Order: sequence, then structure tokens, then C-alpha cells
Amino acid sequence: MSVQVNILPEIGLVYIRYPSRLAIDESAQAFSDYLAHPDFRPGQKHLVDISDVVEWDEDFAKLLALQARKADAFHLPPHTTLIAMIAPTEDTQRLANWISRSWDGIDTVAYLVAHSEAEALELLGIPAKSVDQLLASP
Repeated sequence: MSVQVNILPEIGLVYIRYPSRLAIDESAQAFSDYLAHPDFRPGQKHLVDISDVVEWDEDFAKLLALQARKADAFHLPPHTTLIAMIAPTEDTQRLANWISRSWDGIDTVAYLVAHSEAEALELLGIPAKSVDQLLASP
């Protein structure tokens, strides 16, 4: 299974779900596809679900290069991009913290880590109890 990206333009949310392996090259391709999507808008909130991830690329230089591309795309003042990552386990928390370091010094991105889906949705100000509820909405 590859990275799943769902854009919910009616609520300004992008939902990204990773499979058991987080590959930076695959993330880069998913990001390029997102930027080219007709529903892409500056300032969309991002809900990143890494709940299923058990292994990942640990190439920090490659991650920084991808995050620099994202920072360029997200740097569209007055818009700030709010990212909430769902990381329910010790390992996913470690991954989320590793990724958070790549956003240090980027003032147009606010990066938050949540232990649960409900917590992440609350941090983003999304009035839903679950992602399934959002995806099922017409």
C-alpha cells in the first residue's frame, strides 16, 4: 500500500495516511501530486496519520530536502500551514519527533503531535470524532 492522500476542500483539510513503511521518496511523490491537485489551496490544514508505520527511512538529509520543498510551497503569507501528526506508539512518537526537528526555524508551519485521532482533530479545530466520519461525509 502506498501513501494515501485525501483532500477535503470543504473543510480545508488534507488527510495523509502512511502504510507500515514511511519512504521519503514516496512522500516526495505524494507531495508533488498534492501540489498539482486542483483542490490544493494555501493554508490547508494537514492531518498526517503514521499510526501504522513500523519502519522508515532515516536519511535526515533527504528528509530536510523534502521539507525544504514543502516549506517553499507552504511559504505563502499570510497563510500558515498547520500540521497535526497522529503518533500513538512510542515508535511513532519517536518518528514524529524526528520529523519535527526538520521544521525547526520554519515560521509558516505549525507542527503538532497527537497521541490519537480525536486529539489531532481537536488540535486542528475540526469538529469530528474520527477521520472515518470526515471521509464518509458527502
